[in-house]
Amino acid sequence: MLSLAFKFTLITALPALALAFARRSRHIDQSSSARKCSIVANLLVPDVSKTIEWYTRVLGCEVGFTVDTNHGFTIGQVREGTVFGTVKLGEAELMLQTAASLNQDLPLVFSPNSLPAFSGTLYVRGVDPEEVLPRLDQASIVKPPTQAWYGMYEMYVRDPNGYVLCLGVPKGEAP
Repeated sequence: MLSLAFKFTLITALPALALAFARRSRHIDQSSSARKCSIVANLLVPDVSKTIEWYTRVLGCEVGFTVDTNHGFTIGQVREGTVFGTVKLGEAELMLQTAASLNQDLPLVFSPNSLPAFSGTLYVRGVDPEEVLPRLDQASIVKPPTQAWYGMYEMYVRDPNGYVLCLGVPKGEAP
C-alpha cells in the first residue's frame, strides 16, 4: 500500500519520478566522475495507453513504467486509467502524460483540456524506416523513406497524437 505522502509526490512530480526510477534501475550511472546527462521529452497525450501501444507496436519500444489515476505504479505494463508512462528504445526514453496529470503539476501552463502541441520533430536515430513501414497505415506517413544527402536513410511519420518523428539509420556516404 502506498503512503499518502508518496501518492502526493507521485502525482505532482511524475517526470522527477521517471528520473529516480532510471537511477534506481541503473539506467543512470552516478558512479563516474563525469555525470551523464540526457534530455527526455515529456509529451502531452490524450490517451497514454493508446500512445504506448503505438510506440511499442510500430517502433518496437518497451514499456518502462506507468502510473494510473489511482497512483498505481506498474513496471513494464499498462493499466486501465494510465495517466503517465514511459517507453524505451535502447537507451532512449520518452515520457507520455495526460493533460489532466500535467495540469496537477503545472496548472499555470496546462489546463486539464490542453491539446498536444509541438513545433518541431523528434529524431529517432537507429530505427530503420524499411522495418517500420509495414506496421504503419498510409495516413501516418508524412514523408516516405528517402536517402538524405548527409548519409541518413529517413522517413517522417506522425504518431496518433500528431507528433512528427523522423526515423533514420546511417546509409550511404556522409559528407
